[in-house]
Amino acid sequence: MPRCSACFRANRPQCVVSEGKQRCDFCVSKKYTYCDFGGVTSQAFARVSREKDHIDEQKEQAEADLQDALARLQRLRRQEKHLREKAAEMVRRGCEDLDELEELENQESADRRAAESSALGDIQLLEDHGVIDWSAVPDSFFLGANGGNSSGVVGH
Repeated sequence: MPRCSACFRANRPQCVVSEGKQRCDFCVSKKYTYCDFGGVTSQAFARVSREKDHIDEQKEQAEADLQDALARLQRLRRQEKHLREKAAEMVRRGCEDLDELEELENQESADRRAAESSALGDIQLLEDHGVIDWSAVPDSFFLGANGGNSSGVVGH
């Protein structure tokens, strides 16, 4: 049988509780007003339970904060990588700043779109005049030289 805290501290071999009593005989003889002979009291258990719940809430908040910090770190790493790539491109092209590089890239993009539009217009014009017979063009022309992928990497 478990001993109450007072019996345990007094190194008593056993804790005897008379039937219907709230305290053990030792606590009664010492005139202690409190005896935990039944083990942990409901108040003590509730206190421990509340503390555990509080710790669980703190852990959950810490985990959420950690996830936020990791997401922020990942965004910063992507930004840093992008900036390194832009800096290397600036050096390669001899640009003085990012604005100059962006202006060059925008101009190249506009030139590329114009060239594509012009080429599509030329092809459409040739089709309209019956100059291009697409049925005469072999499938390998559209699939690439190796018959499957124009990159020449797939399958190697």
